[in-house]
Amino acid sequence: MLDDPNTGTRRQAILDVIARGDVRTQDQLRQELEERGVVTTQATLSRDLARLGVDKIKGRYCASDTGPRSAPSAGRAAIDVRPAVLGFDPCGPNLILVRTVPGQAQSVGVDIDAQNEPAIAGTVAGDDTLFLATRDAADQARALRSLASWYGAPHRRP
Repeated sequence: MLDDPNTGTRRQAILDVIARGDVRTQDQLRQELEERGVVTTQATLSRDLARLGVDKIKGRYCASDTGPRSAPSAGRAAIDVRPAVLGFDPCGPNLILVRTVPGQAQSVGVDIDAQNEPAIAGTVAGDDTLFLATRDAADQARALRSLASWYGAPHRRP
């Protein structure tokens, strides 16, 4: 899929906002971009951050010293986020809660999305919590098996 003509402008604006200061959340970044006239969705912003090599260090977004990352290969995101996954649990018949270390839920969500697992309908990430939606209980079971193969056995909160 080709980037739209505004991709370069949007990505440069992202780097400019991050370089300027104290950006702690994607929502804050999205709002600051809107103030500059750059309107984007959370999903696009998340992909841009991953592609640009933006990391979250001590709760703040920082541009990577190594520059933009190449596209993910072999179905995985550009960064190995497996150590960031603390555990996951089914919630009801079609949701899965994934717990991560602080600041890593969005990166894990990008990694999960990169797997293109048909059992997972979508992901929503916060700071240290991620929800995966499945269409039904059978897809939930398939998604749990996939998560276990990607990140190890689930660790349930006591």
